[in-house]
Parts: sequence; structure tokens; C-alpha cells
Amino acid sequence: MQEHPGLQEEWQTETTLYQRPHPRLARMAALLKECQPTAVLDIGCSTATLASLLPSDVEYFGCDVTDHAARLLPPAHFQQRDLNADCDLSWFADRSIDALHIGGVFEYLHEPGATLAEARRLLKPGQPLVTSITNFAAARYRNRNDQHRWWIYRPSLAEFQNLLAENGWRVRHTEAFLDRRGPRQWIFDARRRWYNPEHPSLLNTALQYLFVAEAA
Repeated sequence: MQEHPGLQEEWQTETTLYQRPHPRLARMAALLKECQPTAVLDIGCSTATLASLLPSDVEYFGCDVTDHAARLLPPAHFQQRDLNADCDLSWFADRSIDALHIGGVFEYLHEPGATLAEARRLLKPGQPLVTSITNFAAARYRNRNDQHRWWIYRPSLAEFQNLLAENGWRVRHTEAFLDRRGPRQWIFDARRRWYNPEHPSLLNTALQYLFVAEAA
């Protein structure tokens, strides 16, 4: 990200658009709550909106390329970090973190595997990571003009799953996700109940895939 002049300023502005919880974040928060964590690190936390979706007794930590969360979190709970310049997360190593959230981040990284490997070092075997990736197989994203201008990493679903495995993560739940209203969402939900997450009808429609993985 640093090779684009003014990009940091653009991030500062765009990130404020996500101050209200959006459906994907709400679903990922629900998946996190099922893991019953006591301390969560939100890697790419934006405005720390996820904190408002977790139980009040869960200790919340964050890092992000912007500094919005620094105004909301105690100094010992936030570090500003551009993962494309330096993905060192050792600052959080003594915080007793037992779960991670990385949502809507990997698409913007030159070396997503480096962040996954660094994140793995923070957890003990069996502890969870809740993460997401854009479904680039979807009809919605096949045209590059319909993709975000800052996206760098555009994996297939299998490529992302392999990246998780290569960096010390074992997937235990995969979920196709679509944020729509009305009949399109109802049909999608019915297919999701009946089909494997990688069924062609879901691969063609889902805008994102959500994962619960555990440290191997």
C-alpha cells in the first residue's frame, strides 16, 4: 500500500464508512462468540466496530493501517500497523489472546501468507481464527471493473484454503455468504442449507466466504 502516494489518507476516509456493523461483520462476530473467547485480536480492526458485537466480558485488541481505533481503545489494546510494510504482531504476544478475527483484509495484502504465519504465532494449538475472503468466482466479481481498486490478492477458494493450511491453520467451518434482501437472499439461504459450501450454485452467487479455522 505504501507505493501509492496519498493512499494512507484515502484509507483514513474510507474506513469511517464502516463504523456501523455490516451483515458480514455481524455474522463473523456470531461465529467468534460460538468459540467462547476471552481475549480477541482484531487484525484490520478499522473503527473497532467488532468490539460492540462481542460480549462485554471479552477483552478486545486491535491493529489497523488507520488510527481510528486508537481514539476508542486503551493504548495497551491498539497498535497501528500497515501489514504490507510490516506484519510483525509480537507486540500482542503477552496479551493472553485466545482468538483472532481477520475480516476483509487479505484482498489488500501483497503477502497474505506472511500475516497468516505471524498470526499463527499468537495462538496455541486449537485456538480459533475467524476470517473471510471475497469470492472471486462469483459472477459479481468476474469483471475487474466491478472489483475494489485496491484489491491485490485475488485467490480462488481452493487457493485461499491452501494458504491457510500452509501457514498453520486447519479449517473446521466454511460458510458461503451473501448480503442481499428479499427473494435472492431467501433462495441463497435455502441452497446453503442443502448444498456443500463449494456447490457450483453457491460459488456462482456468494460474494464472500467465511471460515473458522484453528491453530494446527
